[in-house]
Parts: sequence; structure tokens; C-alpha cells
Amino acid sequence: MLIGIASNGMAQDIRWPRQLTNEGSVLTMYQPQVQSWEQYKKLDFRLAFSLKPAQGKAVVGVLYLNAATDVNMETHRVLISDMSVVKTNFPSLDAEQAEKMGTLVHSFLSPDRTPDISLEQIVACIPKEDSVRTVTVSNDPPVVFVSTRPTILLQLEGAPVKGVASKEDLEFVVNANYPLFFDVPKKTSYLYDGLEWQKAQGGDGLWSFTSDLPKSLVNLAKDTSWSYLKGLIPAVSKPNKKMPQVFSSEKLAELILFEGEPAYKAISGTTLKYATNTNSDIFFCTSDKQYYFLTAGRWFSSPGFNGPWIFATSKLPADFLNIPPTSPASAILAFVPGTEQAKDAVMIAQIPTTIEVDAAEAAKQVHITYSGEPQFKPIDSSSPGIQSILTSERVLGDPFQEQ
Repeated sequence: MLIGIASNGMAQDIRWPRQLTNEGSVLTMYQPQVQSWEQYKKLDFRLAFSLKPAQGKAVVGVLYLNAATDVNMETHRVLISDMSVVKTNFPSLDAEQAEKMGTLVHSFLSPDRTPDISLEQIVACIPKEDSVRTVTVSNDPPVVFVSTRPTILLQLEGAPVKGVASKEDLEFVVNANYPLFFDVPKKTSYLYDGLEWQKAQGGDGLWSFTSDLPKSLVNLAKDTSWSYLKGLIPAVSKPNKKMPQVFSSEKLAELILFEGEPAYKAISGTTLKYATNTNSDIFFCTSDKQYYFLTAGRWFSSPGFNGPWIFATSKLPADFLNIPPTSPASAILAFVPGTEQAKDAVMIAQIPTTIEVDAAEAAKQVHITYSGEPQFKPIDSSSPGIQSILTSERVLGDPFQEQ
């Protein structure tokens, strides 16, 4: 486990072993071991140490401590406070010598020194429960697109839901993940793909570059409610050399994008190969001739990229458990049932995230407009009292800005 001691908010050194000095004495601390973490709020842990007094020989011992914790899920750090020493053990010393050395150890642990612990490392050394609470979720496979050239996925949440963008017969699709407009008189769709504009006639889905945007769309960019369009209009005069092709889906979909033809590397000691020229987690098992794709924490398998894809988390080949931690592919071990990394991930997922919000101030910063009256529908498998907004909602702002 990683732990650093900081004084007065200074940057912390998280390497092991750690050394502290105090008036000529040196305390060398070794990696702590967690005994329990009650409700992720109260931490009990111990650490071995070596103490070299300013005058005298070095002795070894064990510190037993408890403390309150505050988890920062964004940085994955655990800040502990109210730390207190439960006991100090010096196996090689008699009672009198142990009491003297214990007092010296306490002098190193002043209140202004605050331990900061890595979340992953603290979770790794906590005993895991054999069973955990689970919930029923949908494991239906997504639509999977595969491409070896620049491509974007135009994802719609169901059938297109159109709203009026202007009084000039221009509509916008509110449930699309890219800016998508529809010129009613011309029956033409206009899509900004992140680099340039593309258009498609009617609903044929055959997209091609365009620099000729309708006047209604040009005028829309002058509306303060559509300020993000100012940087996109006027359209570029030439297509980007790597103008992406467009895959579109009204169902939940995933895009596997390769840089050229798929390339694989074998994982030593297993029958698995992993794809090396994609950001997606793609594996091929030579024993069952199946491809395995990890997305949204779930595994799906298929005999080929054209499908059909089926849910496979519970049916992964045993060799997934044999992927060496030193392998570049080992990052997926947290999603392989039965691994220690997966058990750690389950525990981390159960740690609550708490945020203090000033309701009055937050309300001042929220501005939502709707296409027509807001419509809600129940969320599947939830309490009847919980509802989600339908896709008639549109929050104004820059769709390419990180939220």
C-alpha cells in the first residue's frame, strides 16, 4: 500500500520504505497492512518500522493505528485524519526499553503530518467478502461496428426526435451525439463530424462532404442560444484528408476502430492474443476461435467481427485468469471474474461518493430548455417513482466540450 506523510499541505512522497527524521533520530516505515476499513470511514492498520535513535542502536517494531478516512474518488486517494496509535510492539525489547522507544515513535507522528493513501493499494490488502450484493442489469449485446479507417459513430437514443431550430424550416435532432440538423424544404440532413460538415439526402444515410450549408443554418449560428456553432460556420472549403465515414445507430452501439488492418500479439503462457492497434479491448482465443470484446465492463464474444455477438462475461476462457500482471493486456484483469483485481474493483465500486452542494448556488447555474413540454418515462427495473427525461430535452452548450 502506498502512503505518504505530508506536513502543512506539502507534496507527498509515496515510495517505500519512507523515512522521517526528528532531532537526529530516524524512523523508517515499511508498507502498511490494513486490518479493517469500517464503512470506508474508519481505518485500522499496522506497519513495520525501524527506529534509529540519535544516540543508540536501531530497533525494529510494529505500529498499530486507527484513523478516520475521507475518500476522493476523483483522485483515488484516501486522506486520513484523527490518527491515533493503538499500541507499539518491540519484540526484542523489555517493557522499560519498549516504553521509552514508544514515546520516541510518538514524537514522529505529530498532528500536522497527514497520511495520504492510494485507494487501489489500500483496497488490495483488505480481506474480501465471498459474496457481494448484485443487481439485475441488461446484458444484451450492443450493435458493434468495426472499421479500419477514420470513422465516427452517430448514436441516436431511439428514433430521431426533432425540434425546431429556427423559423426557417430548419430542425435539429435532439437525441444525437453529434450536431445534426435537417433542412425540411431540401429534405437534407447536415452533420458536423468534429472536423467538417457532411450531408445526406433524405434518410439514405449516405454521407458526403459539403461546404454549402443552408442559409437557415448559417443564420442559426448568429443566435446566442446556438453560440457553439460560431466556430463551425462558415464550413471549411475542402474536406479533411481523413474525413471520417459515418456509422449510425438508433440502438445502443459500440465502435471498434483499428488503425489499419487488425494486428495482434500473443500473451505468453496463454492461448490468447490481444489487438495492438486499437483503443478497444479486443482479444482472440486460439482454442475456441472466438473474439472477445470488453465494453462498459461487460464481455461479449463472436466468431467474427460481423457477429453475432453474445454476452460472455460468465463464459470467458480460463486463460483470462492466466494473463500475467506484467503483460500490456493486464489492464483488463479488473473485469475478469475471479481475479484479485476484479474483487478490488467491486469493493471500490461500493465506496460511496459524497459531494457537498449549495442548492441555492447550484440552481442559479442550471439552465435547461426543452423542445415542447418535458416528457418523462419510468427507468426500467427501477422504483416507479424514479423517472428519466425523454430525449426532447436539450441542454444548450458546446457538444464537443468535456463535461
